[in-house]
Amino acid sequence: MTHSNSGKNPAACPYCDITTETEARMPFCKACKLSLFYCPACGGLFGRGESCCPHCQAEITVQKEK
Repeated sequence: MTHSNSGKNPAACPYCDITTETEARMPFCKACKLSLFYCPACGGLFGRGESCCPHCQAEITVQKEK
């Protein structure tokens, strides 16, 4: 399941909408404990499975680990 954060605070968790500390680039949300993903273009948060950033519409590409 993915959630759209379009028009919302780019520092808000895409799962629980709690504002996060984007400067710290936390790997997970302190409130809901789910993993956070940051847009490489604008730094906004997006949910797992998003194909584009809900804040700047940049294409999200996933790099698979070797």
